[in-house]
Amino acid sequence: MERETEDFVDSWWADVFGIAGDEVWKALTVQPHAQLGDYAGFFVAWRADGVHVSTPTGIDAGLPSRIASASLDVLQSAAFWQSLADDLGGRLIGPATHHYLDLDPGSDPDVRIGEPSAALPLREHVTPEEWEESGLGADDVTVTFTLGPPDQPVAAAALSTWPDAARDVCVLVHPDHRGQGLVDRVARTATSYAIARHDVARWTARSENHASMQAARRLGFQAWCTQLAIRLPDPQD
Repeated sequence: MERETEDFVDSWWADVFGIAGDEVWKALTVQPHAQLGDYAGFFVAWRADGVHVSTPTGIDAGLPSRIASASLDVLQSAAFWQSLADDLGGRLIGPATHHYLDLDPGSDPDVRIGEPSAALPLREHVTPEEWEESGLGADDVTVTFTLGPPDQPVAAAALSTWPDAARDVCVLVHPDHRGQGLVDRVARTATSYAIARHDVARWTARSENHASMQAARRLGFQAWCTQLAIRLPDPQD
């Protein structure tokens, strides 16, 4: 990525954690939620020599110090956070890898650009978990990119908002049509659309989703950081 893009990305992460720009990926920070407000859980990201932890209200007063006393190697492992989630009765979400790209990969002329609803027929062919992970049903999806009949698309990508424009790439392929390169075609077109209008695109993939991780690499996305969250149980449940 261009230096300007890296600065844009890292500035966003600094704002999320409420830390100084020169701390991003260079220090361990553990502090209460900034932008995340009343999110009922922990939000964590790491890269290189940095680990950043955003903590919720109502946790044990000694927990931030316990986290801060751990080594970077420990904190940059999903096992530590899974253990913490288990101790707190919470649910680990992730880890996921955040990728970014600022070089236009070009579009596919056969891909249709349409309304958010154009991808909805795919929902009946996948599990609820696949649909949720794809992001195609998110409220902030603004535009879709599909292949196949308009009423029965076989592949779809979409752009949702990050942080203030349509830059976040989502993608899903019908189970019967996977392995045909369709994910690259729709995702490339969505990525091209985002970069042409907003300079950078983001691709977020669960780190264990090897197909999504590989697709991001094929399109030229750069893996930038790892992120996870611990969702805490509702105390009223």
